[in-house]
Amino acid sequence: MTADPPDACPPIAGLRKVLVCGPVAVEGKPARGGFESANLRMMALARRLGAEAGALRYPEIEGGVVAKSIAYLVSFGGIGLAILFGSPRGVAIHFTPLSKQFMPWEWALTLLARLKGYKVVIDIRAGSQRRLYLAGGPINRATFRGTLRLAHVIAYEGKPYDAFLQDVVPGKPRFWLPNMIPA
Repeated sequence: MTADPPDACPPIAGLRKVLVCGPVAVEGKPARGGFESANLRMMALARRLGAEAGALRYPEIEGGVVAKSIAYLVSFGGIGLAILFGSPRGVAIHFTPLSKQFMPWEWALTLLARLKGYKVVIDIRAGSQRRLYLAGGPINRATFRGTLRLAHVIAYEGKPYDAFLQDVVPGKPRFWLPNMIPA
């Protein structure tokens, strides 16, 4: 079940709040890339459609691999606690996975959200997701597929991802959600 362009991902009935999980720019500060700016725009769109919007932000980290690893571990733990102790009633979590080494943690957060009762949207942004999936090992591919299977809906930016997603998670509802770049 896919929507042909220009249809956008339809709202989930009874939705009162959207939590965007991933790299999200802080409002009023410059975004550090496409993920951050698109996620900030996703929050603004949710507000325009009448829902509250919040962020479960991945950290902004500088430093070496040890500092980054510790910061992400603490951040994923904090996001997990926010999901665990939050109220899922009328709330969707819009995940934007980074994949690669983060995939097991992102799978765990998605699983926790589903078990807690949140509506889950996984947003596959245009770029390298297909290449990362094909280049990754069997554990990475299994956690990527598992994460997508946990979603209620998959949104994707690039049209070529439709066939890729059909191969990876056949039958999972998915919708084309084009990149939102103002003219």
